[in-house]
Amino acid sequence: MDLNLSAIAVRERAVTPFFILLLVAAGAYAFVMLGRAEDPNFTIKTLTVTTAWPGATAREMQDLWRSASAARRSA
Repeated sequence: MDLNLSAIAVRERAVTPFFILLLVAAGAYAFVMLGRAEDPNFTIKTLTVTTAWPGATAREMQDLWRSASAARRSA
């Protein structure tokens, strides 16, 4: 027995829309039954660095970090 879906679809025209509707209904049912988390758990990772450089302002520390970061990226 040779399973030729195209021939069956042409020969049995009523079967094709039935299977299409069956697949759509099964997909809709599966979508409705999906579990949903209203507020899913997630973590926000943060890193806090505290450094002391007596006499340096916050701007000087930021500029030093940016220049070191730029040098690291270009290397």
